[in-house]
Amino acid sequence: AVCPVSSFPVSLLPYPPFRLRRSAGRGVLFVDGAFIVVRVLAEWNFEILGEMLTEEEIDRLDAYTRRCKLGTFRLRHAL
Repeated sequence: AVCPVSSFPVSLLPYPPFRLRRSAGRGVLFVDGAFIVVRVLAEWNFEILGEMLTEEEIDRLDAYTRRCKLGTFRLRHAL
């Protein structure tokens, strides 16, 4: 499978993929969480695949970044 955000194969990521929950029962996508964090911070756009990141997803991305030791970037601090 390919990350729909970064177009990078999820199976080749050097860290576990992030489980992005879609709204309205549209399921879960496995995405490159580090790419999402950097992209949101660089573009200052909290919309991913047509949906705004929720407060819960921001907290989950911060925990994921910390757990996977992907750097010190935290979306919550940017708000």
